[in-house]
Amino acid sequence: MNKYGYLAFGTFFAVVLYFFMARGPNADINFHSTIWIIIAVIGLVCASLSKKWYSIIPGILLNSFVILFSLLLLFAGNFAP
Repeated sequence: MNKYGYLAFGTFFAVVLYFFMARGPNADINFHSTIWIIIAVIGLVCASLSKKWYSIIPGILLNSFVILFSLLLLFAGNFAP
């Protein structure tokens, strides 16, 4: 695995750590979801720049999961009263 593969996995773990550090009753979901999407897009770029298939596929899947979860929170936050 090369440095881009490590960065792709690292961005996923950075989002997970950020999620646990930024949670709470006063957390701004829109702001945090936007930050998660930005970090996940960086992870997708790093995964696509990696030359090894065993780091491309999990990197894209993990960071896509983060993007889908963040978009779900963004859309659900707009429907809440």
